[in-house]
Amino acid sequence: MRAFLACEFVSSERPVSKTTLVGLFDAINFESIPAAFKPFSLWVKLIGGSGGHAIELIARGTAGERVDLGAKLDIDLNASPQPGAEITINVAPMVFQKPGTVAFVLLCDGTPIGWECEIKIVLVTEKDKKK
Repeated sequence: MRAFLACEFVSSERPVSKTTLVGLFDAINFESIPAAFKPFSLWVKLIGGSGGHAIELIARGTAGERVDLGAKLDIDLNASPQPGAEITINVAPMVFQKPGTVAFVLLCDGTPIGWECEIKIVLVTEKDKKK
């Protein structure tokens, strides 16, 4: 895994293999919780490897619970001249029940690979706004 990033939007231009990530973030601030967050994207760059694989994205919520995102796809790491893949996963709006960290985990054939993409859920107080 070369990168695993959260952003507002991913634009891919083919056949020139140009990818633009818009609005990268690693924290979401809310004035009250529970709160809903708009749809966003997760972008993954895999390098190396070979053959076909089943990819799944899961999340671990702020309370440590597993959240099934329904994100499953099959990839072929031999499909381009350089082994690897770029994966964009569109995440539906999420409701956060409490502050903490949400961790997104990429599974390849059922096994976690690379590292987790973490997003901090922050409750902003009036005192924080005055800073």
